[in-house]
Amino acid sequence: MGAEDFRYAELVTQLPSTWPEIEIGLRDERTAWPILWLRQIAEQVIATGDWLGDVATVIANEYLKPLGPGCRFVAWLIYVRHEIRINRKMRVVLYSWMPIYQEEYDLERKHGIAFLAEKLVRGSVPDAIDVKRPNLGLSEK
Repeated sequence: MGAEDFRYAELVTQLPSTWPEIEIGLRDERTAWPILWLRQIAEQVIATGDWLGDVATVIANEYLKPLGPGCRFVAWLIYVRHEIRINRKMRVVLYSWMPIYQEEYDLERKHGIAFLAEKLVRGSVPDAIDVKRPNLGLSEK
């Protein structure tokens, strides 16, 4: 599959029900980071004409700094969650994205993205962003 197969794509995530509404959340850098990253990733894809891929991708900032203030996540795992076939020639790919810890990022680099994805599934990591979820990278099992 090439870039043309991913021409129509959406990034999808869930914020916890306790997260402030977007307009309010954007005023506070402690809650704005998911939306700011969503914009940054979308702008990068549009500017470069690149595409996210057909399986999974890990995106991080250059120095693996936290994604936001008071946040211990350093990268995003982006993966194809669903595909909607509009007709024979057109489909929309829905990507889910979840933040990952440094240790999870290190596991992905050491063992590959499939290893990390399976670990996250076995660990029942929710689709919603959960800043208090356990760090599954602390164990290589």
